[in-house]
Amino acid sequence: MKRTILILIAIISINIVYAADISAFQGQYFIEEICAEVCEIEEVCEDVEVCEIEEVCEEECETNKKGEETCKDVCEDVKTCKDEEKCEDVEMCKEKCSIPEQLFDITFVIEDSIIEDSNELEGVITYESFRSVPTPVDLTFIIIDENGNEIYFEKSNVVVSTEEIMRWEYSGLDIPNGKYVAIFKTIYNVDVSDEFEQAFRLNKIFGGKF
Repeated sequence: MKRTILILIAIISINIVYAADISAFQGQYFIEEICAEVCEIEEVCEDVEVCEIEEVCEEECETNKKGEETCKDVCEDVKTCKDEEKCEDVEMCKEKCSIPEQLFDITFVIEDSIIEDSNELEGVITYESFRSVPTPVDLTFIIIDENGNEIYFEKSNVVVSTEEIMRWEYSGLDIPNGKYVAIFKTIYNVDVSDEFEQAFRLNKIFGGKF
């Protein structure tokens, strides 16, 4: 008879493979399965025959012709066996893999790369979730000028379940003519981050001329 008792599950190692490729302001995630080597300490029991040898003695007596009785011990080894349950701990390991619950494709684009007024600037973000789990995403919007100075900074967040298109208006932005870079950062699932950049130019019209 054999029986197995589960005692402990221990995750020995987790290997996560993550790669991000940003091309034409589009974040593309190639996330492989998350695999873990899971080891179980199992108590394996089986019936084992255990034998003992015991010396058994009996007194034997006899009477001679004179009527005298003499006795002596006669001994022999007797083997006795019985079944006993023997148990030992055995470590058994196997690899278990799963796909992350939160998996995204994100794109970001400035709708018009040449604008005539600051209030025309608008960013379009597309979120596409490949799983059905609602996922909170932290957003950061930044604008820097030609000299690398940060002239706009704003944070926000959104919860994405399947697919969502978001338009971001840079409210309160008032900048002079020039070249700028819009930076968009996202972070979700604790430590999965991405960053997008797109250049744009502001050409205000004065008296019908740029």
